[in-house]
Amino acid sequence: MPPVGSSGPQRCSTTSGPANYDPQNGFYSVAPKTVDAGAGTLRYDVVQFLIGKDAVTAYQQDNPGQTDGPPNDYWVRNVSPQIYQSHVAPNVVVYQTKDPGNPALYVDTLAHFESRITSHYGSGGVYAGDLYWLRLSGGSITELCEQWVP
Repeated sequence: MPPVGSSGPQRCSTTSGPANYDPQNGFYSVAPKTVDAGAGTLRYDVVQFLIGKDAVTAYQQDNPGQTDGPPNDYWVRNVSPQIYQSHVAPNVVVYQTKDPGNPALYVDTLAHFESRITSHYGSGGVYAGDLYWLRLSGGSITELCEQWVP
């Protein structure tokens, strides 16, 4: 399910990735790293969330010899270790999924988003949680939307 937000549904594609990243404007699939709600900052890794033929092609490239597609028909590709940091707009809209197995979205607060991200860190401080879609406008994050996956 593509995320929904103030601008409506977005198509997931190969155009969301480090090669196309613009720190001022755009819509990107990201893996959050750290959130500081008090300072209004988010550190994140820009990734590619691929579906359809893009997912099958990337999966086969990343797994030589495989002739089928990725499990659950999506593939996440992270081709760059670069971590970015952006300011979070005071009026940011945060969408979270209700719970595992339920793709319904609800509007959340940045403070709760921070606690949710913090609770998902695994050993060594590596985020082991879900991906989000991040909307940048004028260099600030104006929207975060959790990507539901089966």
